[in-house]
Amino acid sequence: MELLVVIAIIGILIALLLPAVQAAREAARRMQCSNSLKNLGLGIHNYHDTYGAIVPYGTSGKKELGNGDSQSNGAPTWYFRILSFIEQEPLWSKFVTAWGTEKWYKASWYNTDVIAVRKTPVAIFRCPSFPGGLTANEGDATWERQYGCYVVNLGPSGYNQDDYGPYFPAEQTWWTPYGQPFAFEEFGITFASVTDGLSNTMFMTEVTPPVSNLGVSAYGDIQLMRGGITTRLMPNNTSEPDYLENWWDAGTVGRGGKATCTTANWYHAILAARSFHSGGVNVCLGDGSIRFVSDSISQQVWGCMGNGGDGLPVSLP
Repeated sequence: MELLVVIAIIGILIALLLPAVQAAREAARRMQCSNSLKNLGLGIHNYHDTYGAIVPYGTSGKKELGNGDSQSNGAPTWYFRILSFIEQEPLWSKFVTAWGTEKWYKASWYNTDVIAVRKTPVAIFRCPSFPGGLTANEGDATWERQYGCYVVNLGPSGYNQDDYGPYFPAEQTWWTPYGQPFAFEEFGITFASVTDGLSNTMFMTEVTPPVSNLGVSAYGDIQLMRGGITTRLMPNNTSEPDYLENWWDAGTVGRGGKATCTTANWYHAILAARSFHSGGVNVCLGDGSIRFVSDSISQQVWGCMGNGGDGLPVSLP
């Protein structure tokens, strides 16, 4: 009888301790996540020190082709260009040797060495709280690539730079920079361009790729031109849909399946910051510092911290 009582007491203690253990593990994962963002932020600074500009989101092709062509789907994004600054020099060397730097625009997307680089996992881009895989190929091995949980800030709009909403200026010309720290290569955005101050402007944050059916998602597609978020939508938003091509059933993305998507063209992607950490998202500011931003942040503060040139510098609460 005494043995049964002891066993029951032990069972109760384990049940009481389990939530605390799980909470401690999640706290450790969140810390590891913030460390990854910190190192990516340092990589952005090192890139700026080397090239005199913030690492480009990608290229429109206009600079290389000189014909106004804005198709950029296969151009190297910030993901590839930052590799040598996050201790991935062998991958960068293999990539740039195969691709070449004279014509970034769709030069060698199908080169076997480029494919090998695209499919190589890089741990720093994976949030430890994300339970899924990050390899996708869309049913075609030549498109195999790694996704990521960390993306850049595209300011108050998305890839197509429209539909700003409250607290933001009127619609801008295609990809004309308006305060966002990341844009196409030809604009040459520098730290000095972020006139509201680096410590007041978000540079990077998190997204949550789907646990399954990854190849049809824009979330975390950092090797194509979808590796950014908009502060047009609140972190982990549930109040309005993310605007994306209808690649998956509504509600399959994000913590608790809270991303509700609506049909749009792929180039009109408007993605929200999303995280598997309870209560908010990790954010890397332009000065390299890391903050955990609550889901309940006001739209005005969230929007203004995504725009580094609106003359409205804000500090996170």
